[in-house]
Amino acid sequence: MKIGFLSKHDPTNPRAWSGTPHYMLKALEDCGGEIQVLAPIDVPWLEQAGRAVNFASRTLLKKRIRAQEFLSLPKLYGGIGDRMISETDPDVLYCPAASSIIPFLKTDKPIVYTSDATFSLMRDYYDRFSDLWASSSEKANRFERLALERSDLIVYPTEWAAKSAVEDYGISRKKIRVVPYGANLTEEPDGVTDRFESDVCRLLFLGVDWERKGGEIAFEALEFLTQKGLPVELVVCGCIPPENFNHPNLRVIPFLNKREREDRLRLIELLETSSFLLLPTRKECYGIVFCEASAYGLPSITTDTGGVSGVVTNGVNGYTLPPEDRGEAYGKLIYQLLENRENYLELRTKTRLEYDTR
Repeated sequence: MKIGFLSKHDPTNPRAWSGTPHYMLKALEDCGGEIQVLAPIDVPWLEQAGRAVNFASRTLLKKRIRAQEFLSLPKLYGGIGDRMISETDPDVLYCPAASSIIPFLKTDKPIVYTSDATFSLMRDYYDRFSDLWASSSEKANRFERLALERSDLIVYPTEWAAKSAVEDYGISRKKIRVVPYGANLTEEPDGVTDRFESDVCRLLFLGVDWERKGGEIAFEALEFLTQKGLPVELVVCGCIPPENFNHPNLRVIPFLNKREREDRLRLIELLETSSFLLLPTRKECYGIVFCEASAYGLPSITTDTGGVSGVVTNGVNGYTLPPEDRGEAYGKLIYQLLENRENYLELRTKTRLEYDTR
């Protein structure tokens, strides 16, 4: 079978869309068959012009314009996609995060579409989908509906996203499957290491956006646990906190590149030697990082928002707290979980088991 991997993102680039298309491509290749990469599909100069218009609109009018809808880019993307398809003649199309390409495809090839959210869920949730002009929002919704209707099979990683496709776009549940995304790992870890060799509770905050990932709340949890007398360290990896966040037990690693062996080994060490992944995220569609933490038996302490509860199950591979909870609530939970060594070890074991069996 010839599978056409059709995407706006370049699946050969491990950094595109957090690396998800890259690892999807690798997984398909491991399954056998012939994979034809029909990506990236883009019009760089026109997209740049759209971003400039959006910047001007946000600056002057405090409203956002999505370049894709403003310039009707899906029509161009569809034409580019059809040319690639006719040149390669695949049997089926696999289209991750391709809602801007699918609507105007003229091909009769079966389309398998996957994404972690719908436009309806993203609107007014993520900042870049907030304060949109009504016309931009209406077009985006129309293109989303066309993409979903055009697809023969739709795969979502969470019930949160699947429910939106049914309720917000009238899509038949019969052509939707919920299949959780996996970890973006080059090598699978052997098992769970003994983190109790250290007397220090290491909290790993792993993310590039301090504010959206809930960095301030993680910092509050550090302060609470310090006041409780628990030996604790908060390791922030992937971003730099604002200058006013200072603490002797705060360690910052601005960036690690998974493609560089030394950085990759350093990240693995953090995952192997931390006590919890602490990520009180404010907005999240899924969170591949939770899958990666589970692979290392590292329980996640996070927020019940967006699609997170589709990745982290309370008492299985971590806990999700209400969005309104602050650092003290996170700190109290962590303190309670560490009070009983056997219970904590069991949680770690279940965390890895969740990764193995999901």
